[in-house]
Amino acid sequence: MSKIADIALISTRPEEFNADLRGTLENSKIEVLSFPLTSINPLDNYALFDSQLENLGSYQHLIFISTNAVHYFVERVKKNKIQLPKKIILSAIGPSTKKKLGDFFNVEVHCPQKKFDSENLTKLTIFDNVEQQNILIVRGIGGREVLKKRLTNKGANVDYAECYLRQYLKPDMNSIYKAIQNKSKIYFLITSYESALNFSNNANPSESDWLSSTYCIANHERTGQALKHLFRKVSIAPDLDQATLEKILLSKNIN
Repeated sequence: MSKIADIALISTRPEEFNADLRGTLENSKIEVLSFPLTSINPLDNYALFDSQLENLGSYQHLIFISTNAVHYFVERVKKNKIQLPKKIILSAIGPSTKKKLGDFFNVEVHCPQKKFDSENLTKLTIFDNVEQQNILIVRGIGGREVLKKRLTNKGANVDYAECYLRQYLKPDMNSIYKAIQNKSKIYFLITSYESALNFSNNANPSESDWLSSTYCIANHERTGQALKHLFRKVSIAPDLDQATLEKILLSKNIN
C-alpha cells in the first residue's frame, strides 16, 4: 500500500474549486495539484441576462447546470436586488449545485439521486407535466442541448440564461509530469465531458506510457468512457465529497 503522502490528486477543475478541494483533503495528507483544463470568466455585458432576471416571474421552473451558474446568478441577483418568485421551482443537475442553491436561497432544490445528468433530471416527477410551462436554464455560453431538447419534447417553452464564459485550456503535460516524480500513486480528477475530450485530444503519443500507469476519477460514465483508453483505471464518482474521494484514493484494491 502506498503511503498517504505519496498520493497525488491532479485536479483539472478551475482553480477556485481546487482551493476548496485542498481544504477538504487537508487532513488526509493527499496532495492536490492544480492543473485546470478550464477557466471560468464573467461576461463582458450582462444586459440580456439582467433583463431575464427582471422577468423571472414568467417562469415556472429555474434549472441550474453548474455551481458556476449559481455563482454568477447569485452575483447578479444581489447586484440588481432581485427577489426570487415564491412559486418558481428550482432544480440542479448535481449535488454540489443543489447544495449551493439551497444554502443561498433556503428553498427545496430538486436533483437526480444517482446519475447526475440532463437525462436523469428530466425523469423527475416535477417534469412530468410541463406542457406550455416556461423553463429557464441558467448556464455558461454554449454546451449540450440535451436538456432543452428533452424538455421541449415534453411541450415546455425553454430559454437559456447564459451568465459566464468557459475557456478550455491546453494541459501543460510537462509540468504535470515533473510534479508527480516523487509520487507513487497518481490520480487525475476530470469532471467535464468537454474537458475530457480536450485532455484526450492534447495527449501526445510520447505521454501515453506514463499516463497509462496513472488513474483517473470522473464524475460520469460518459466522461469516463472518453478517458478510459488513456489511464490504467477510471473510477466513476458522481458525488465528489470527501468520503467518496478518500475511499477511491486510499483504496488497497486498486489495480
